[in-house]
Amino acid sequence: MFSDVPTFQQIVPLCQPKDIVHLLNELFTKFDRLIGLQKAYKVETVGDSYMSVGGIPDMVEDHCEIICHLALGKKKG
Repeated sequence: MFSDVPTFQQIVPLCQPKDIVHLLNELFTKFDRLIGLQKAYKVETVGDSYMSVGGIPDMVEDHCEIICHLALGKKKG
C-alpha cells in the first residue's frame, strides 16, 4: 500500500516546519500502530509517503485482506 497526504505540496508553504513535522509524526505513528495490529510490514517512509505490504517477511494467504484493513484504518477480525 502506498499512501500520501493529499495536497501536501500546497499545505507545506502555509505551515511552520514544526507543524509539518508534527503532522507527519502523528500520521506515521498511527500507521505504525496499525502495522503492528495487522501484522503487516512497513517498507519505507519518504516525505509524506508511507509504503507497507502484507505477507512479508512471513507469507500469509490473507495478505490482501491485511492491507485492505490497514488502508481503512481498522483492525482485522
